[in-house]
Amino acid sequence: MIQEPPTSSRGGCLRSSAGWSASETYVPIFALGEPYFGAYLYAYKNNSAKYFEMYDDFRASYADALLAPNADTPHFCTAIRAELRVKGQTIQDSDMWIAALARQYDLTVATTDAHYARISALRYEIWP
Repeated sequence: MIQEPPTSSRGGCLRSSAGWSASETYVPIFALGEPYFGAYLYAYKNNSAKYFEMYDDFRASYADALLAPNADTPHFCTAIRAELRVKGQTIQDSDMWIAALARQYDLTVATTDAHYARISALRYEIWP
């Protein structure tokens, strides 16, 4: 389990309001998309699978802490999307899903992305 947010997860790590603990810190499955996207870009540009093993190892090391969506998650995500659309604002789709999981499970997003401030009623912390 995770005792602090992994630095490789730029999109966000989720924690309970009780704070960082091994049993209450999660990596949203959507946060894995950004590093894998980078690995695929590198692979296509350089004809190399250099980074896939590293990201597979990262994913495996946090397997018990991965938080996946369920049938209720789209409700939370589309509410966020509608809120942002009305405000004339956007964020990346993967970040909307991360925020949806945080709202759904009453968790705090730990992130380097300040755009989470655009979403009302979402707890987030900016990490260095």
